[in-house]
Amino acid sequence: MSNQMKNRFSQKKTAGDDRNLVLVDEDFQDADFEDRVWLFWQRHGKRTIAAGVTLFLAIIAAIVYVQVGKMRVAALQAEYAATETPEQKLAFAKANESEPIAGTAYFAVGTEFANNGKYAEAADAFANAARVFAGKEEFNAMQNRAVIASAAALARTGTPENLASAKESLKKLAGTPAADPLYRGQAMYELAVSAVTAGNLDEARLWINEMDRSLEPTNFWQARKRTLIAIEPKLATGN
Repeated sequence: MSNQMKNRFSQKKTAGDDRNLVLVDEDFQDADFEDRVWLFWQRHGKRTIAAGVTLFLAIIAAIVYVQVGKMRVAALQAEYAATETPEQKLAFAKANESEPIAGTAYFAVGTEFANNGKYAEAADAFANAARVFAGKEEFNAMQNRAVIASAAALARTGTPENLASAKESLKKLAGTPAADPLYRGQAMYELAVSAVTAGNLDEARLWINEMDRSLEPTNFWQARKRTLIAIEPKLATGN
């Protein structure tokens, strides 16, 4: 520290005054770089250290959080891989419903039930998968896929009540602009096919027109729609 600065600080204290020296802005006048650094550290050193420690601890906490998350995901994946029967997969899914992997487990169970003709149980499992995936933007397509699968399983149970519930689920998906375009298109197509099967060509045309209005021409289900019109030409003629 320069003699000039030392002299100026000594002049600020009176005899018998042992209070801490309060630095004011005028102390920076005519100070060289070393003095300015010293003055800054006297004023802000403790806060600078505290801020640095806080930032360091925050970075460490973030690293630990990420690593713990990766370890938990790896442990869950290993636990899921060890499940074999639908019952084991269901137990795993119910125990970990806050994790996306539970949706994967429910979907796998639904697939096994559907393959064995247990359509009501399959519909329930697929619906649970959709519920787990709901609200997780990165799993939007999986949620939509689970909704489609649940509706298909419900329809295959053969009861009027379940068929009506299936159609309502598909209508909700078809009417959701934020839904994945592929599965939204499938919902519209399935509703059009259902209407054709029931002999309601007017309703089928509504869904076909909605497909043209809402979906890109390159959407996979646009090609299926054209095949449907070729099978039932009255859909195009309006007669």
